[in-house]
Amino acid sequence: MAQHAKRGEHLYYARFLPAASLSLVNLSHANIHAALHHAFDRAERLNLDYEAAQRLADVVRELCIDGIIVPGVRGTEAHHYCNVVIFNCFEWDKWVDTTHPPKLLPN
Repeated sequence: MAQHAKRGEHLYYARFLPAASLSLVNLSHANIHAALHHAFDRAERLNLDYEAAQRLADVVRELCIDGIIVPGVRGTEAHHYCNVVIFNCFEWDKWVDTTHPPKLLPN
């Protein structure tokens, strides 16, 4: 996140505890077909609209699954990450784990 921050912008990270159990599909796993990884990467790097991702999300939602885990593509060779996308997430701010309050991301 820090590499994309604007000068003077403060970024925080926090730990969240969902109010209820969630079902997630992990689309970042190494065993997922390479074409899926390529599609995420291409859409992100080419700044394409998210039409394909929205279609995939619609399919997952229709299966009554709460969200997806997708590979992040803006990392570096040394720092890989994933994004967790939760659909229809209401009052997520109440999920903050107050035993581990949000902390400033170091520059």
